[in-house]
This record gives sequence, structure tokens and C-alpha cells, in this order.
Amino acid sequence: MRDARDVRWEREARPRDSVRAVTKLEATLYALTHRGNPGDLAFYRRECRAASSTLELGVGYGRMLPSLARASASVWGIDSDTSLLSSARRAVRALPVAMQRRIVLQRGDISNFSLGRSFDR
Repeated sequence: MRDARDVRWEREARPRDSVRAVTKLEATLYALTHRGNPGDLAFYRRECRAASSTLELGVGYGRMLPSLARASASVWGIDSDTSLLSSARRAVRALPVAMQRRIVLQRGDISNFSLGRSFDR
């Protein structure tokens, strides 16, 4: 049985070589300064309400994951940067176990990827 605290990881798509990796410090600074727009979390939660699956392209540090996981039965996030995905994994681990189980994070280039499935939102 899988440890409930582990965030599920699927296949790893290789990001384009031309994309510069974000450092751990830059990822932390991004998380501290990028807080979104007023009302954006409520908007996306409404849009994803009752969706069986939601895909967040450019999941970053996972700011929207809790809202999306409350609204959708399954949430997948994809990002090309390992530092930002590490931050997203930490954010997911802070969530209740039931929400953690509904989230899948994957490293990949959002301009060219295949997850082998489709999403409602």
C-alpha cells in the first residue's frame, strides 16, 4: 500500500533544453511574491466544481492545488521546473490525506506533452 503522504508521480516528460531551470531560491521567492489575483481561486473552484478531472498547466509551487482539489475529484499538475515542483509537493503534503490522494504532479513541458488521457477542465 502506498504511503498516503507520498504525492503520486507519473511518467516524467523531458522539458525542452532551452528552458532555464529555476533555482530553489528563485522558486521560494516566486512563491512568496506571486499570490495571484483577487478572486482567482474562487473563480477556478467554481469552474472546476464537480469535474471528475482537472489539469493545471504550469502548476508552479502549487498555490491553486488546494482549491482545485476541493472542487474536482482528480487534479493533475504539470510543470517543467523541478524546484517549483518540489515546492508543489510540499504544499500537497500539508493537505489532508484525502486531498493528497486526488493530486498527481508531473514534470513536463506544457508546450509538448502527452498524459495518455483527457480532462474535464
